[in-house]
Amino acid sequence: MEKPRIIVGVPGAWPTRSDIVKDIAARSGGYLLAGTVLTDAATQDSFQLEVYDRDPHMRRAFEVAGGGRYTAAELDAIDRHTHTLYLTGEGGSTDAAWKVMRAARGLLRAGGLGVKVESAGLAPRPELWSKWTDSNFLPNLYHAFVARVGGKTGWFSCGMHHLGCRDIVIGGADASPDEAGELIHRFQLYELLSSPALAAGQTFSLDATAPVFRITAEECQTYPPGDLFHNPYGMWRLTRVVK
Repeated sequence: MEKPRIIVGVPGAWPTRSDIVKDIAARSGGYLLAGTVLTDAATQDSFQLEVYDRDPHMRRAFEVAGGGRYTAAELDAIDRHTHTLYLTGEGGSTDAAWKVMRAARGLLRAGGLGVKVESAGLAPRPELWSKWTDSNFLPNLYHAFVARVGGKTGWFSCGMHHLGCRDIVIGGADASPDEAGELIHRFQLYELLSSPALAAGQTFSLDATAPVFRITAEECQTYPPGDLFHNPYGMWRLTRVVK
């Protein structure tokens, strides 16, 4: 299986592309940009970095992906960006995700105005991104790279492929919106922190008095192969057990 990609967009108000190279070298905390390759000078980990000119739709993209996390002043600053840096790294494991997270923090230090995870559709606040990167606390990876999506037919997560795990899907008839959100959140943190040997047919519950859900495995149904949001590891479906 080909490893999934993690793609992060970082807009900034750099006057020229030469300024981007200079600011990364001077302010990123140890990264260097040569051509389209961003390298961590200490570890020699490398990433693809593409520079795009101003996008008039960037403010709206952060409004949607940020879910109201960005202030009007911050969105105004993003709207005045001159370039966006698109960082691409390998996903598929927590170790790989930490490397991308640290590289994106370097771009924020070099003048980035925000972080948008293009391969999951969410935009955490930049100060949170930097704070989360300062520790090895696994839930920080979850908050940085995984979104929860809801619709008429149910709820699901998007982004666990970054960490090498299946996403979660819950049918609309099996849980309320609040219940589904809590189930997705707690189940996936359980996966990351405990590394359980999950198998189809097992059950899961938030506590001894909460509804019980049966776990089944299926291919990713939410996004097709080739889509940045597609999870090649598949999904766990949680179905309410009716007593």
